[in-house]
Amino acid sequence: VVLLAAINMRNKTFVLILTVLSNFNSFGQENYKSQILILYPYQISNNPLSKEEILKENNNIWLDVKANAEASKYFDKADSLTYLRVTKNLDLINPKSIDIFNLTSFISYQYFSFHVNEAVSILLLDLRSNKNIAELRKIAEKYNSQYVLNFPNIEFSESEERKFANIQVQFYDRLSDTLLVNKNLKGEDTSNINFFFNCEGGTFACSIKNALMNCLEEIQFLVYFKSSNYKKPDGVIRSFELK
Repeated sequence: VVLLAAINMRNKTFVLILTVLSNFNSFGQENYKSQILILYPYQISNNPLSKEEILKENNNIWLDVKANAEASKYFDKADSLTYLRVTKNLDLINPKSIDIFNLTSFISYQYFSFHVNEAVSILLLDLRSNKNIAELRKIAEKYNSQYVLNFPNIEFSESEERKFANIQVQFYDRLSDTLLVNKNLKGEDTSNINFFFNCEGGTFACSIKNALMNCLEEIQFLVYFKSSNYKKPDGVIRSFELK
């Protein structure tokens, strides 16, 4: 009887240990939403634009957005439906809410909504953050999200009749508590015919789009590598995939 009791106690102890270990593992695997939070720029450190130039830039930005919505009719069916989901509420958006100062965030929202919507959801937030990782962590925790795309600083400049945009970009990953991307980008005002980044030359909006183009593509593939839900485009290889 004593032996049986000892065996029973050992079994109970063994079960208890397994239960504790099981619970411990569950604590280590928190359930984050596969979501990218896109923040508005924290600050514009230099702004040489006059009120008239700002109005002109903002009007051109809105015309580009509408033109992209019209061009989506010529996509193949799957891509067209995807883009229409992204732009279905454009007519309800106040054009004043899309301007040269938050264009980085809006372009990023459009790009990721189209390219990684199968892997993650995208949320554009009217929030601003400096480059402090602790602050980005708090925002990710508040929204229970894995990624935060942040623009701590944008600086506009002009030289020899050319317009430039210097943009600081941070892409925070809550799982590793690190910045997967932490770069200072520089773009100039040359024209661009790439769909989401299309623009006429000679504008600060074009400088922003040219600065962002390669960086957003890099982030897209970073999300791909970390997600089992994302289907990689056929025949596409990027140099940073091999790093």
